[in-house]
Amino acid sequence: MHLVAPLGACLVLGAALLSCASARSATGDRLLVLVPTVEAAASYSDLLGSLAQRGFDVSVRAATNTSVALHVDGRRQYDHAALLAPAAKRLGAGLTAQSFVRFVEDGGNLLVAGSSDMSDLGRKLAAQFGVDFEKHGTRAVDHSHHLAPSDHSVVAASRLAAVPAVLSPQLLEGSAVVYFKGVGHRYDASNP
Repeated sequence: MHLVAPLGACLVLGAALLSCASARSATGDRLLVLVPTVEAAASYSDLLGSLAQRGFDVSVRAATNTSVALHVDGRRQYDHAALLAPAAKRLGAGLTAQSFVRFVEDGGNLLVAGSSDMSDLGRKLAAQFGVDFEKHGTRAVDHSHHLAPSDHSVVAASRLAAVPAVLSPQLLEGSAVVYFKGVGHRYDASNP
């Protein structure tokens, strides 16, 4: 397993990159966004607005909503799903770790936000995809590359992995520094 940047940082970076991108999805435009409460969607207004402007059909639901289903009569209801409720201890009746695995196996795209307060449910879901988060309440720290002398949990990363799905070519070509604060995790590269 390899230690990679915290998922929370990837989410923030992804949101920033999405707001700059103009391309639309080649796999469909139906996006389900699951948030802790519907009111919490306001925290993601820039990201959701950017996606809607680019033609995505964005459906925002509370993660505990019992009427949400990824499949109906064997057919995917969404092309993409974003679970932005890392501390959720339960999901709606139609949402299980296995339903998310099936969603991805059927061609859906899934983004799962992580945090140092990530619930056991979120950890179990991530484990289905080969991601193992550090212990509850911990943060990634770097004593050599950090933003502030008094806080080593804001990591300044300048040697970035060339992962086009996460970082744009423009960012990788320059001498950019990415700042992140979040939970560390490992990814099992042998997990398909």
